[in-house]
Amino acid sequence: MKSKIVLWGKDSNDTKSLIALQLNPEESKIDTWVFSGALATEELGNQLLFDWRDDKKGFEFPEGFQKFETELTVAGTILPEGFTVDKPDLIQRAQTEWHFMVLSSKLNASYQSELEELEERIFKLEGYSSKLWEDLKIFWGKVSEQMRERNLFRDHSIALKERTNALFTKLKELRSSLDAEFKAQAEATYNRFSARLGDVEERVAKNINLYNVFEELKEIQRDLKTAKLTKDLRNDIWKRLDHIFKSVKEKRFGNTNPTDRLSRRYDGLMQAIKKMENSIGRDREDLEFQHKKINSAYTGQLETQIRQAKTKMIEERISSKQAKLDEMYKTKVELEEKTAKAKARQEADAKRAAKKEADAAARKAEAAAKEAAKAAEVVAPPVVETPEAPVEVKSEEVKTETPTPEAPTEEKSE
Repeated sequence: MKSKIVLWGKDSNDTKSLIALQLNPEESKIDTWVFSGALATEELGNQLLFDWRDDKKGFEFPEGFQKFETELTVAGTILPEGFTVDKPDLIQRAQTEWHFMVLSSKLNASYQSELEELEERIFKLEGYSSKLWEDLKIFWGKVSEQMRERNLFRDHSIALKERTNALFTKLKELRSSLDAEFKAQAEATYNRFSARLGDVEERVAKNINLYNVFEELKEIQRDLKTAKLTKDLRNDIWKRLDHIFKSVKEKRFGNTNPTDRLSRRYDGLMQAIKKMENSIGRDREDLEFQHKKINSAYTGQLETQIRQAKTKMIEERISSKQAKLDEMYKTKVELEEKTAKAKARQEADAKRAAKKEADAAARKAEAAAKEAAKAAEVVAPPVVETPEAPVEVKSEEVKTETPTPEAPTEEKSE
């Protein structure tokens, strides 16, 4: 919550104006500076937003402004009469928050006064007083409850905490003899946590039921927040716990690789919806709690006013969150429709790809068959037949002797 706001608006003559408002919570009043006409420049607007509102040194208002002082009320407007702003919702929100700031400042002043009385009594002590220790614990219990419910601002809470811690420190100095007992208890608590973490580390190393291990680590984390430990021992346990958390997360989620963008968006949206629903549920429980406290006979007038202011803030917060949740529901429906269409397209693409692949395989087979048939039709080049030359068969001639007639023998006569 800021005690300063800067808005664009108009005066009663519809003249463009820069309007700067600042709450004075101690007096429950609002100081308003109006810069109209030629003074209402973008440059001045930026200076008011980033220098004046953030309390930067060296900034001074230019001459020619109008200044107003108004009482902060729940029902009336915080703007000077005759002025309007471009964003009335911001004025309404500031009025609600500033009313809470005033009541919170009064509560802080009440606690500061009570703390002064405790300081005076404690610093007069010469020895440890269990009675004052209990009184201080009761006081801090009241302050802590208001801090948990955020009924005190951070700077007020820190101041009260520091002053209270100083008193506790003073009492602890007087109670130094009990320190050894506390350290012994802290050591025992540390050993119990260390044993639990050792068992968990062993199961993580063996990858045994990592989901249950993760849940057990969260339980150890919750227990550690309320455990009585020294600072060094607590830091040591936190470091080991953090290391084991990282190891388990790496083993459980390190290899996940979602393939569908819409599916990732949908899963993330569902987680966000669940968180928002839980947040609204907690706000409604808080609202119911505030109503019970308001109606309680033990609630004082100032606390009742604070709770009424806080009730209004919670109601506005619920309204804002509900609007965001409704948008999430619309987005959920849109993503479901897109996912259905994407799956249909994916299935159609898969069918087309399968058909294309089958057609390609068929064409390839057909082409291969044609090539085989063509290869079968191809013959050797034709051989030109030449008439065979007659083969002369040489047969062995059989000669037959033809008998020649003997020449007549001349007979000689003696």
